[in-house]
Amino acid sequence: MAKEPPKKANILVPLVVVTALGAGGGFVLTGQLTGSASTPEAVAPASTFEQTRMIDVPPVITNLASPAGAFIRLQVSLVVEKNAKPDDANKFATDITAYLRTVPIERLSGPAGLQQLREDLRERADIRLAGQVHDIIMHDLVIQ
Repeated sequence: MAKEPPKKANILVPLVVVTALGAGGGFVLTGQLTGSASTPEAVAPASTFEQTRMIDVPPVITNLASPAGAFIRLQVSLVVEKNAKPDDANKFATDITAYLRTVPIERLSGPAGLQQLREDLRERADIRLAGQVHDIIMHDLVIQ
């Protein structure tokens, strides 16, 4: 007895179903199905770059909480709204110094430590500049 070749319809039906699901998911993810991406109100502003500026904070050199004799040099810039005062950014350098004197060197180790430092500094900058901070950029970080 000769075997019958598999019918193309058996393979074609699951292929069509999978393709339709993939296309539908793509429409939903891009917002074309709901129409949210095509409305002008849903489109983000042309550029937040035009609404912000960068302020360099003076470099901070101070000792860490532990071990004795451990020093840190840190230089950051703040991405702030255009109407933020540079004087507040200079005062932020003293906030950084006060904070770093309470940090042990173990807390700064590894990627998680650096991310925690960045988040803590961002939170303090946000308090100092009354919520006008969009981001904090760490330029130099030397621990000795």
